[in-house]
Amino acid sequence: MISPILPALPHLPSPAAPESVSRTKRNVADSEKYWPQGATLKVAMYGASDAFIETVKSAAEKWLPHINLKFDFVSGSQGDIRIAQTFTSKQGSSAIGTDAQKVPADEPTLLLPHDHQDPRFAYVVTHEFGHVLGALHAHQHPDTEIPWNRPRAYLLYSFGLGKSRTDVDEQILPKPRKSTYHYEPYDRHSIMHYDINKVTTDGKWEQPESPQISAGDIALVSKAYPRMAHEAKSVTSPAPDSPRSYPAQPALLAKHHRRWRDADSDCTTQGAGLGVP
Repeated sequence: MISPILPALPHLPSPAAPESVSRTKRNVADSEKYWPQGATLKVAMYGASDAFIETVKSAAEKWLPHINLKFDFVSGSQGDIRIAQTFTSKQGSSAIGTDAQKVPADEPTLLLPHDHQDPRFAYVVTHEFGHVLGALHAHQHPDTEIPWNRPRAYLLYSFGLGKSRTDVDEQILPKPRKSTYHYEPYDRHSIMHYDINKVTTDGKWEQPESPQISAGDIALVSKAYPRMAHEAKSVTSPAPDSPRSYPAQPALLAKHHRRWRDADSDCTTQGAGLGVP
């Protein structure tokens, strides 16, 4: 039985005709949810300030040098990706890849915190656009080396973010291998990796958030969306050195909740629940 006296929990973490290519195995992503090769994704941010839009564009476009997709940031309410601002959370959330096409046209597919001046904002945007590309969480890789203390993880994520046991299983702990999931070697420095506090592990293992796209991230997306056919032939990544803007939260129908990643404790019944941090 876990003692109720636990250390304080720090913050836990929101075309031209394409060349024919093969897709090789990569980090952790769902290949059934990749966008068509060479596609241009329209990204709508209706009602957002110019400063907010420019900050989102700057962070999202960090992926572009490594993929053969394009982002077309548009005004209005129509887009493949529809971004809304959440005023109740500092986390983001997003549909995974083409799951965005299953979201009703009058609902957002991606939520971002409204404060674009927050130090973590660029990280949140880049992380969520990783989900847009089909990437899953790196800390859920089946080959993860994280020595989880599951009872404490369930308890601490419940206290810290209001996550249920099911939420922790879905968003935090390793996932079993699946035929549609493709893998690169586990990368603890991925921008798709959560901040893992040692209170939830063996008391020694911990990992801070990585604010930059890692070598493993580049390997993952460049093989998912190779810019040239030969890029798909490299199957290993180098090991790292260590929308719309709504005035109120739009409701997200319960049937859509399971599509999201990065859901927060304050986003269990609202559209802001889109996704996991």
